[in-house]
Amino acid sequence: MFNPVYGNQEIDMFVSVVSAQPKQTTTQLATDLGSESCNDFAGSYKFNLQEQFALSWVNLVMMLGLVRNIALKIVYQ
Repeated sequence: MFNPVYGNQEIDMFVSVVSAQPKQTTTQLATDLGSESCNDFAGSYKFNLQEQFALSWVNLVMMLGLVRNIALKIVYQ
C-alpha cells in the first residue's frame, strides 16, 4: 500500500464496508495513497468473499513462488 504503482499502472484497492462514512474515508485514503480505485465488495456480509480474494493473492505468492510485490487490478473493456 505504500507505493501502489507497478510500472506505469496504479493498482486497485478493495474494501467491504457497511456505512457510508467509513467507505468514503477508506476510499479517499486509498486514492490519496495512489491507488487508481477502491472497489467495495458491498457490505460486511461479503467479508468472507474479500478474504478469499486475499487468499488467492497469498496462493500466487507462496504456493506458486511468485514475488510478493504483485498486485491485483480490475480491467474494464
